Amino acid sequence: MKKTWLTACLMLVFMAVFPVGGSAASDYSRGSTSWYIGFGIGGGSGWVHVKGLDIHQQGGGAAMFKIGGVIGPHLLIGFEASAWDYGEGDGIVQFTHNDAMFTWFPWANAGFYVKGGVGLGWTVIKLSTIWGRSRAGFDLKAGIGYEFQLGEAFNLGVEGAYGATIYEDDNTGDAELLLTFSWY
Repeated sequence: MKKTWLTACLMLVFMAVFPVGGSAASDYSRGSTSWYIGFGIGGGSGWVHVKGLDIHQQGGGAAMFKIGGVIGPHLLIGFEASAWDYGEGDGIVQFTHNDAMFTWFPWANAGFYVKGGVGLGWTVIKLSTIWGRSRAGFDLKAGIGYEFQLGEAFNLGVEGAYGATIYEDDNTGDAELLLTFSWY
């Protein structure tokens, strides 16, 4: 998993330094609309640090849904809901993130972006049929990605994201690698 993350991060840095382009900013779909919608699917790793319990789990499925407004070809503001889930036997670990999200594209005619947001996170931990715990807390989310415009409004991308939910004295989090589908 570490090799996959390293490869994905190096690919994103390369695409940021050498943006794919040639089209004018006004030709890019983000510059000609006022809204966006999209989703992503993939996988990742999660961890739990609660009193007396430290779980570090590699593997698990991840999904994301996003919707919002296009402020201009460089900035999106919207809502994003994402989840990471791992289950084995009677045990499950699930995280959800519900965040107000800001996405910034440094170049109007290229697909590289960074994003961040805050909101409410929810964690469910069930280690057996008789023991379980769920909590809501303050959520932080950050990500980096690249989108390729494949149609007039459709973009296909890859994104690496990190989410953390913070409680009074505990925290949970996940790192995800997603294939994204976006429409502007």
